[in-house]
Amino acid sequence: MDAEKSDAQVKIRLPASIRDRLKASAALNRRSLMREIEFRVIQSMSRDEVHRCTPGDTQGVAA
Repeated sequence: MDAEKSDAQVKIRLPASIRDRLKASAALNRRSLMREIEFRVIQSMSRDEVHRCTPGDTQGVAA
């Protein structure tokens, strides 16, 4: 397998309460815990890209 195309492994530390919520959500969505975390990170990053202001754009900027 090409190293550039393989998934990176990342260790994270989460409060048990967040892990439990993620596990419950993963079960509801029929995903593994890791796939649920991956899904949510991708979703969050996509939202960030949509809401990022372009130069000169003042929408979404607090006055």
